[in-house]
Amino acid sequence: MILARAPILRRSVVRSSMVPSRSVHIENTVGNNMPFSYDNRKTFAVKLVLFMAGGFSIPFAAAYYQLRKASAGA
Repeated sequence: MILARAPILRRSVVRSSMVPSRSVHIENTVGNNMPFSYDNRKTFAVKLVLFMAGGFSIPFAAAYYQLRKASAGA
């Protein structure tokens, strides 16, 4: 029983000793902690509203499509 678990234990020790490497380097400065620019507040607000509205409208568009598809066959 103990010998059957030895490879599993060995794999867990090897995985825990590996250090994850990060391929992204970001300077830790004020205002440089986001993956996008929000210097122009109006442009950022418009882009944010369009992004959120696009995601919010998907279920409504899908329901509309399904209702139209169901009524076309009747």
